[in-house]
Amino acid sequence: MLSVLHEEAQEVGKPFEVVYVSSDDTAEQCQSYMTAKHGDWLRIPFDSTLRHHVKATYGVFAGREQSMFPSVSRRSGIPTLVVISRSGEELALLDCDSSKVLQEVETKGVSF
Repeated sequence: MLSVLHEEAQEVGKPFEVVYVSSDDTAEQCQSYMTAKHGDWLRIPFDSTLRHHVKATYGVFAGREQSMFPSVSRRSGIPTLVVISRSGEELALLDCDSSKVLQEVETKGVSF
């Protein structure tokens, strides 16, 4: 779904990037998943402190990671899509396990 949306955005000249934030257990798992599923999309390096900062900022992380963020209210697990504007404003938080997300993204397409 994201691959198609990304391609459509590129075709019409809309600024759209997907940045992967891993909840894998190791850098090797992260790399393997990215290679198999998303190729060369942007991602926050596995060992970067920025990865934890992003998870804490948006409250999105795997349930098993809760102990890493004791003062953060978990808003959603994984996979989750957080849509952020260029200015950093959160526009939407979508739990990707919900069928409603797929319908919403397919319906709105690039305008989303």
